Amino acid sequence: QEFFQVHEQFHGLRLVQQVCRHIDVPSVLSDALMLCDAFKYVSRVDTCVTIIQRTMLAPRMRHGNSVTVNRAEKCASLLHDIFAKDDVLAKKVGERVAAFCAETLVDCRKIIMKGSFVEEAKRQAMMASS
Repeated sequence: QEFFQVHEQFHGLRLVQQVCRHIDVPSVLSDALMLCDAFKYVSRVDTCVTIIQRTMLAPRMRHGNSVTVNRAEKCASLLHDIFAKDDVLAKKVGERVAAFCAETLVDCRKIIMKGSFVEEAKRQAMMASS
């Protein structure tokens, strides 16, 4: 078994990636950015983009009996929080997320043209949430 070692860059990166998986935890953004501050070699832009991408692609989730998490609102809230912390970071993240959305739409168009949109969307959502 390998133990966590602060000086190993791979270990810090893996820790940040693990935190980014918990998109429905209210403190995910602040937790991830705190780790970026601790591990200077981990990109704050990449980390924020990862959290937003995971949120965008995650399946709908129900809280309680009737409340459904609105992923679009969650993404907007994340971007708002990033702007509140660092507007330069937010602009970079926004550009990267917009490019990701454009690429995703192109890919979706290709999938629709092939007639396998529903199966592929489910597969991608499951991959994003794991």
